[in-house]
Amino acid sequence: MPPRWCSTAGGAGSISACCCSPCWPTSPWATPSSRRGKGRRGARALVAGGVAANVALLGWYKYATFVAENVTALTGIEFAVGGVVLPLAISFYTFLQIAYLVDCGRGRAERYSFLDYVLFVSFFPHLIAGPIVHHHELIPQFQQRENFRFRAPDVAAGLAFFAIGLMKKLLIADPVGALATPVFAGAALEGAAHGLVESWTAATAFSVGLYYDFSAYSDMAVGTARMFGIRFPYNFNSPTRPSRSSISGAAGT
Repeated sequence: MPPRWCSTAGGAGSISACCCSPCWPTSPWATPSSRRGKGRRGARALVAGGVAANVALLGWYKYATFVAENVTALTGIEFAVGGVVLPLAISFYTFLQIAYLVDCGRGRAERYSFLDYVLFVSFFPHLIAGPIVHHHELIPQFQQRENFRFRAPDVAAGLAFFAIGLMKKLLIADPVGALATPVFAGAALEGAAHGLVESWTAATAFSVGLYYDFSAYSDMAVGTARMFGIRFPYNFNSPTRPSRSSISGAAGT
């Protein structure tokens, strides 16, 4: 396929969302195969640079202060690293951008406008706790402007999903997860040994609380997006229950 413009994203963070639009220059006497070879090499370099920029900014926001403090403790050299304010949901939209960059490098991404791309990265319902949505599942919905019109069935369905998620959070996740807190806190602070039943109860309560915590946030994200006319894939449908095919495959190995 001849090289063409491909909108790619580089950078992550609240102040960095840049769009790199590479056009591979070709000379009039270059052969098609050589142009393709140059395009592939340039695409790989651009993808590597974009991924590195995303990871570097994520590392700076999350670990700059931690690394500076440890280097100071080990060497005595003080580094003037001010209080780094961690942008909200930086991990989620960093990995969204990396996935989009990789798809661009492999030729699997469509040509999107910059506005559609920014909306895809910053669409708030899924930024805090997911679900992580692929660009081909979300951006085409943004391009259908009728999705942004008020529709009572979508609002009703969204409110129902949000209410179910909220009940999971308040009635199951928080109360059940709280049963594990005293046991883990006692073991961490006092080194107290707990019995078999108490330990397994705490471990089970923590697992159930964590499961329903993610399930609740996924339901609320799906519901919030649905109220805006956007449909997220429902990716929390019994994730810990294996399918029959995976069971039979595991039995055959």
